[in-house]
Amino acid sequence: MLKTDQAKYIRPDSIKNLIFSIYFPGRMTSLYRLMQLRLLFFLTGLFVNPAFGQLQKVTQLEFEKNPKFQEIMEVKPVPDGLVVMVKENSYYTSDHFKWHFKRLNYALDEVWSTSVKLESRYEDIHFYQNQDYMYWLFAEAQSENINILRLDLAQGEVDEFKGELLGKSRYSSF
Repeated sequence: MLKTDQAKYIRPDSIKNLIFSIYFPGRMTSLYRLMQLRLLFFLTGLFVNPAFGQLQKVTQLEFEKNPKFQEIMEVKPVPDGLVVMVKENSYYTSDHFKWHFKRLNYALDEVWSTSVKLESRYEDIHFYQNQDYMYWLFAEAQSENINILRLDLAQGEVDEFKGELLGKSRYSSF
């Protein structure tokens, strides 16, 4: 049985008594001291450091799908963000397809947005990217016609270069 003067060290009534009993333990055993330390750390964690990570809003990006079009989406990493490309092809007409480009920073804020319409006779052959531009090489099947698309990563401007090769060639690098 414990005496009443020992009971106040074992079961503190308030935080003040808890802190006082840790610094001046008296006849308290080490097990009770360890339990009081755990309780003190738990209570200070509740009042001093609330869990802010669970209260922060999750950043997400949503795209609406248009049922009239077949859409293929690609994401390419670039310095200071990413470029989202959506290749859009209509189910009803097959004479052209449209590419939409969006440049996003790391906070998923839109920097610029642009789109370009390409003839459907060209097939996507190669892709190349450097610090400032993205390039796509398109070629027409059974023909020497090519199309080069250049996307400026800083401004979002699209340049298109059409041409014809001198003869049939095999594309291994671009």
